[in-house]
Amino acid sequence: ATLQALEKGLRHYGRTSMGQGRPRYWSWNGGGFDRPYLARRALLHGLYPLAGMMRIEKPWLADDLYQVWCMGQNRARGSLDAVCDFLGIDRSANPIGGGEVYDRWREGDLVSILDHCTDDIRVLREVHGRFRRAGWV
Repeated sequence: ATLQALEKGLRHYGRTSMGQGRPRYWSWNGGGFDRPYLARRALLHGLYPLAGMMRIEKPWLADDLYQVWCMGQNRARGSLDAVCDFLGIDRSANPIGGGEVYDRWREGDLVSILDHCTDDIRVLREVHGRFRRAGWV
């Protein structure tokens, strides 16, 4: 049901956003993790249009801020937490790490997951703002 809602949302916003028919979003390693993961899960569940959207179509404009940070260097690394530390962006509002989300979900701790995701959005917005001011995006 969640993947179907994602597909419906992407199609809706792809038709209505920004006058271009293509919404813009930012991610941290979305091209290296999120989109491939979602494409494979959609394929597994027979959601072929979504699998295709995640793999090929990209009906949105995307900036993978991790790729921006790496600047094409294959050896460059940096977790969102490490980049926040480097830039002096506070992560104290984040109660759990990304690696804990699945375990928290299994425990039914949806509040901690929501707090984690909300804080990730906040800091990603701050990182994006810094990159934009530097002319990187």
